[in-house]
Amino acid sequence: MVACGSGESVGGGPTSTTSFVPPPIAVAVAPPPAQSGPMQVRLDPCTRLGDDVVTRIGFDPATRVRSGGIVTEGLTTIGCDFLRNEEVDGTMVPVGLLSVRSSSRTIDEVRADKKWPVLANEVVGGRGAAVYQSPQAGGTCAIAIKSKDGVLDITLLNSSKNPSNVCDEVTSIAHSVVGILDAE
Repeated sequence: MVACGSGESVGGGPTSTTSFVPPPIAVAVAPPPAQSGPMQVRLDPCTRLGDDVVTRIGFDPATRVRSGGIVTEGLTTIGCDFLRNEEVDGTMVPVGLLSVRSSSRTIDEVRADKKWPVLANEVVGGRGAAVYQSPQAGGTCAIAIKSKDGVLDITLLNSSKNPSNVCDEVTSIAHSVVGILDAE
């Protein structure tokens, strides 16, 4: 029997604990920017999102690049971008961009942002989420999933699979990516 929250068994010996094991990632990226102050973002999608998940959702893990390096008093975001490539006239060209960023902004701040109106409220992995889109950016859609840091923002730019359903696709991607929040 384990004493609640103590990490030790009732008899005094240690219990087994699981620790986070980083997923396989073939492309190393620069570390996130240094943070200071009370609102730090701990979840780094660049180190938590494995190549297997990136491939499964239709993006190239070899295109992994650090993004979202915003560190201010009021907002911190860190994350990664990935490209989807397709052959066009015999040449591989990027046709989609996926950004996965951990942010200190809250789900309520996302829902209140008039520049990017919320189209739908969802539940992703048991967490509250908001699908949002700028009226000027029809080929782009995003979903913010509540996390301990604030939100996990996933933005999809003009996927070639079907640009008219970009919000459906980003919601589907969110269901595949949300598992990185389990280790928070």
